[in-house]
Amino acid sequence: MSGHFEIPRIRSQGRKIETWTFHGADDKATIDVALRTGKDGMHFSATSAHPALAGKTWSGTDIALLAETVEAEVAGIFTDLQSERWRPGVILEVLINSLRPNGPPSVSLSISSDPVLVDSQSLQRNDGKRRIQKSGSTAILQERIPSDETHHTFGNQSIKITAGGSRGIVSDTPEIRAAIADLQATISAFADLLSQATSPPARPDPDAIPTPEDLVEMMRKAASGAAR
Repeated sequence: MSGHFEIPRIRSQGRKIETWTFHGADDKATIDVALRTGKDGMHFSATSAHPALAGKTWSGTDIALLAETVEAEVAGIFTDLQSERWRPGVILEVLINSLRPNGPPSVSLSISSDPVLVDSQSLQRNDGKRRIQKSGSTAILQERIPSDETHHTFGNQSIKITAGGSRGIVSDTPEIRAAIADLQATISAFADLLSQATSPPARPDPDAIPTPEDLVEMMRKAASGAAR
């Protein structure tokens, strides 16, 4: 069941209205209950102004049974809304960190993927803010483009960190997961080849450093290996 139902312990009598509250994952609905008189006698009537429940009326002579019926139906409606609003997605993040202390720069590259649920309504925003659910918690993810730059101070040393790369959300499908896995495998294979090429046994000449052309060939080998 999605959400929980809240019924006040003290009920109003006669024709006075009491209110039940259904709390969903990210929404809630209030249900007004009235005691009415009809040709068959007195009965309870429950209605709600919530858009998903508008036009629905529940009636019954047993208020406890009526509450159970309303709770079950509202829970089902909210579950359907939840499944339509939230769709599976993957956070795809590429980070390129360039550290520049008082010496040679160092560069690191990482590619990460994290499955989440994405609020489809937030995908219509143009500010890059996406509403996501992960492990039962809701949060706002800020998609971003490269060129964020920060400075960190360690003692008397200032280090500029240029965080390149990107962060965005893609659909969660078997095809996209396979494509991300191929991308990560290619980068991993490239890193292995670069490590081998720069290790002492691979450099009879201590000053031999792989050239950009060598890197291109390494990437070709890495990509062809990941494609197999």
